[in-house]
Amino acid sequence: METVKDNTARTFMELMRVPVQFYRTIGEDIYAHRSTNPLKSLLFKIYLYAGFINFNLLVIGELVFFYNSIQDFETIRLAIAVAPCIGFSLVADFKQAAMIRGKKTLIMLLDDLEDMHPKTLARQKEYKLANFEKTMKRVINIFTFLCLAYTTTFSFYPAIKASVKFNFLGYDTFDRNFGFLIWFPFNATKNNLIYWIVYWD
Repeated sequence: METVKDNTARTFMELMRVPVQFYRTIGEDIYAHRSTNPLKSLLFKIYLYAGFINFNLLVIGELVFFYNSIQDFETIRLAIAVAPCIGFSLVADFKQAAMIRGKKTLIMLLDDLEDMHPKTLARQKEYKLANFEKTMKRVINIFTFLCLAYTTTFSFYPAIKASVKFNFLGYDTFDRNFGFLIWFPFNATKNNLIYWIVYWD
């Protein structure tokens, strides 16, 4: 992370750098309307919509799994387990839909927020911007660490362990169950390629 310089006024985009990058990791460029690189904007958009479609295919898989599991008393616990995942997935869908529907409003709010940002060093000191930024960086660092720790323990370690066993230790199938309860119309652990494609969804 950058250190806050006491003798230089911080711009709004410097303050927003990390949140903007976080959104770009899912293909959402909240400042796409200012982009001077149409190819980069197009690639972000393709990445966003491809991920959105892929995500919703998994949601359909969860719904099918839920429906199949709720039919039998023996598997009803699995239906109960997958229900919150479906709920969170639908919330994510609604959030994405709201961002698309309210794109003009979002742009206007971001522009207004930038206009409100104190431009001079004197005003920034008056509003104690350095203290605010220092606090926010701590929050962002903690949030980033927790996200990466979750991703590592939930995805990287089990997937790598399963791949090593499959490729080097002679296991016939991956011993790692998928992180989410999803119905697949094929054998998702049949080979290495299929496993990794569906695993990283």
